[in-house]
Amino acid sequence: MSEREIFDEASRALDGYRAAIEGVESEVRGLIQSRGGRWAIDEAADCGDESVHINAGGEAFVVPRRYFRSLKGTLAAEIFYKCIVGRWHDALLRDSDGRTFLDLHPPAVEIFINELVRQRWHHCKGSQHVAPTITEAPQLDVPKQHEDDPSVVFVFKLPMQPIALDAPVRDDDGSMVVMDVAQESDAAAERAPSALSDALERLAGFQRRLEALTERLEHLRETTKRRVAVMSPFLKRKDDGQGEEVVSVRVLGRRVSTRPSTLQRMGKESTIYNRFCR
Repeated sequence: MSEREIFDEASRALDGYRAAIEGVESEVRGLIQSRGGRWAIDEAADCGDESVHINAGGEAFVVPRRYFRSLKGTLAAEIFYKCIVGRWHDALLRDSDGRTFLDLHPPAVEIFINELVRQRWHHCKGSQHVAPTITEAPQLDVPKQHEDDPSVVFVFKLPMQPIALDAPVRDDDGSMVVMDVAQESDAAAERAPSALSDALERLAGFQRRLEALTERLEHLRETTKRRVAVMSPFLKRKDDGQGEEVVSVRVLGRRVSTRPSTLQRMGKESTIYNRFCR
């Protein structure tokens, strides 16, 4: 290949890489927006005294939003800790009163909330104004007296699922790679080689950085797929693009609520489906 052909080929490769990056961004953006989530979000650090209003299977609960801070990195925190600027705030299924709807067994949800409150006050003991310090993976265990109740075990397991939001940064990744490139450039300058040698040194460094960033982009795509899948039971828009609503009936004077997709999984001939839908 001639000199001109080599440079043209390098430029096309660079254009191809840029297009691939844009393709991954478009895919990740589409995964989030297709389910009603926000692409651009403002990560709020403090929700103040705001409360979360929850409808669990027809029963209402109110929990201070800050209580979910200790569960950071879990599904529960992804849904409830972020303020109104959170990624999924507008995408969550809500009842007619605007409460976040959870298609879960109400008594089990009450046990979960009580345990969350107990944990909160345990961490904050000694000061009502100090938020719990998160030094390890969040944990909220099923109370011993409920360990044999499958509905309680399920309600504890579901919201405590971890959600990986960012790719892990390795030693040879991110800023470390930038430092490597700078160090190589400095060393090249000290040796006073030709301008071409300097450029090739920098090019080699950027190549390593691109390889590391390629892995991070792949990780981001996979974790976004997981995050959307884990959030699905709580979103108002299904994966086929159709919206859902909360449906309710009264049983012995008590409101019982669910969502149509749950009823459909039970089958149109089931007694529960007919009670809600016919």
